[in-house]
Amino acid sequence: MTEGLLIGFATLFAGVGGFILGKSGNDAAAASTAAVEWGRPTLLSERNGGGYSANNYRTAAERAALMYNPETDLDDDLQTILRGSSPINKFASLTSMLSWLNPDNLDEVLKAYEDIPMDSEHLKEYQMLLYAWARFDKDAVLDYIDDRAPDESFLDSLLQPVLSSWASEDPAHALEFFEKYQRIIDDPNRQHQLQRSLIEGWAASDSAGATEYLQGQKASQNREYLIGELSAHMFQQGSDRAMEWAESLTDPKFKEQAWEELAEDWVTVDPKGLAAWLRSHTYYEHSWEAVEDLGRGWVTSDPDAATAWFESLPEGQAKQRGIHKMAQSWADNDLASLGEWLNSVPSSPTSDLGVQEYAKRLVDQAPQAAVESAMSISSDSRRNSTVQQLTQEWYSIDPDSATAWATESGYPVDSISQTNEVLSRLNAEQRTQIEKQLGQGNLTPEMASELQRTQELLSRQAKQLKSAPKVDQAPRG
Repeated sequence: MTEGLLIGFATLFAGVGGFILGKSGNDAAAASTAAVEWGRPTLLSERNGGGYSANNYRTAAERAALMYNPETDLDDDLQTILRGSSPINKFASLTSMLSWLNPDNLDEVLKAYEDIPMDSEHLKEYQMLLYAWARFDKDAVLDYIDDRAPDESFLDSLLQPVLSSWASEDPAHALEFFEKYQRIIDDPNRQHQLQRSLIEGWAASDSAGATEYLQGQKASQNREYLIGELSAHMFQQGSDRAMEWAESLTDPKFKEQAWEELAEDWVTVDPKGLAAWLRSHTYYEHSWEAVEDLGRGWVTSDPDAATAWFESLPEGQAKQRGIHKMAQSWADNDLASLGEWLNSVPSSPTSDLGVQEYAKRLVDQAPQAAVESAMSISSDSRRNSTVQQLTQEWYSIDPDSATAWATESGYPVDSISQTNEVLSRLNAEQRTQIEKQLGQGNLTPEMASELQRTQELLSRQAKQLKSAPKVDQAPRG
């Protein structure tokens, strides 16, 4: 391990561990009893004289289902992990072996791990070991990591499963450790990854406590990402439990983000179920981003059902925002079908958003058709800004045909005749901004996807500008 990397886990852990060990005998007995009921031992049951048994780790039904005998099968698993060529067999053996990890067979397992290099190729094997080991001896795990981690980055990767395992059984002291450790590393990205592991474990044992903790955190991209982790866990417990949790939230911004994150997971597996839940909430602002996710995701799998549902909504923000995102997603996947649908619905401020997205995507293929489509937008301000943007892009591709159209249509030529140099400079500035945002990390998947989509559009525009004729000023009639 490199000099200076040692952070003194034993010292850092002492205050927390001492607090655990200092509990009364009654508390220890209660914790030990709970461990048997849950089918797994706690730190107290191991350290305070609780009768340890590997059988505590599984219920009788689970043991029968696994059909695993640690005494006879451990050697076979170790050989498969060390010598096997099939990654599937190796992973299966690793999973079964570590499910039964306990103080009695720990030394044998650790000896086998001496033949496994601690590098990125074998990171998953070490993370699984540490997660299982942390269930019964967290301070020994921390010492092991401190001794063997090759660098800071790898050290954090090894700490993540430990923190998750710890938080799943004792979130209060896992949080105490995290808060001390984050002050030592003083790196937002590293702190975020460890905080994510904390929430993953915490949500498994105490979703109410994890929710309360996150609601107390300052609103940020990092918190929104963690809300996504918590929402995903709640959805795994079933849509009814997830709805109950989401509807119980009281902080407005937290509630909006939780609903949006929940919808992102839900729409991929049951968009109709999500739509049924959201219908009675579309008047409330906290549902609007969730409605956007519904539109974005549902139209890719069942456009007929998605468009029918959105058409049936009353006019308002939910309908407008949902159709806007639906049109963006649809345009990326099936522009022609989006155009057919737009022709079938009445012109309105809501359908204007769909027409705008349609025209923006069409301009690369047929700039004149795109501009003429945008002319049908009913809102004066939206129509004017969209047509100006499209004609300027058209001019950057083919200044002669763009100028001829403007002259024939009576459209101001000066408004579309920005030089290619100006357009190229603006394009480069926008791409630089997006690259900086993407490089910062901690973006939600949705935000990253939106930025990448914009980045692709700007890159295509940059290529067009590079190959366009050099025209300093639009020719006049």
